[in-house]
Amino acid sequence: SQQPLNLSWSPPNFECETPRPAGQPPRRIIDVVPFSYELDVLELRLHELNATVDLFVVVEAPVTHRGLRKPLVFAQHAKRFVAFADKIVHVVVPHAALREPLHEALHSRWRQEAFYPIQIAVQQAGWAAAMAHVHAEEDLLILADVDELPGADLLYELKWCSHRRAFPLLLYSTFYRFDFSRRLGGSHTWNAPVIVRRADVPGGFDFVKFPFARKRDWAS
Repeated sequence: SQQPLNLSWSPPNFECETPRPAGQPPRRIIDVVPFSYELDVLELRLHELNATVDLFVVVEAPVTHRGLRKPLVFAQHAKRFVAFADKIVHVVVPHAALREPLHEALHSRWRQEAFYPIQIAVQQAGWAAAMAHVHAEEDLLILADVDELPGADLLYELKWCSHRRAFPLLLYSTFYRFDFSRRLGGSHTWNAPVIVRRADVPGGFDFVKFPFARKRDWAS
């Protein structure tokens, strides 16, 4: 919707079973968020993750994944997110980075795959912007679409607690009907989001391929 949701959000109340050792600061967490028109979903995400995420990198392109021109929706509605302004970096994908992906998308013979080149360009722009804000090898990056939310309790654990989780950490999202009235069962899960450190993906990150990665290649 065009109007804010006017949510009231209580900070999460979690405790570590084993806190990080004294002298070790909490891990910094950077959330890389591709964005197009999803104002309500972005607002929900910011509220849910605000207590644990240090920086939201909101990435937007002046075209859709199909190559159609679109306004910069986040910039038009920036006042809606003013409560989080000190944590948001808005990244606009430059036209130069979209020239070749647009050509590929508009000339693709495969309709299902036509959006991949633009999607990759958007994700890579977000990854590059996030890298500029990584301060330590322990910093964590959340890589996912705007509607793929990790649990706030898990992020609290990763940020504040000692744990034995391995990285990259692949999570699983569950599909619901559009009105959230029913969760789809069976195989209706999606391999996202993923949480990584800089060292886990030294060559950059391919957001299109990671959902299809072999399960044994990832912690979960």
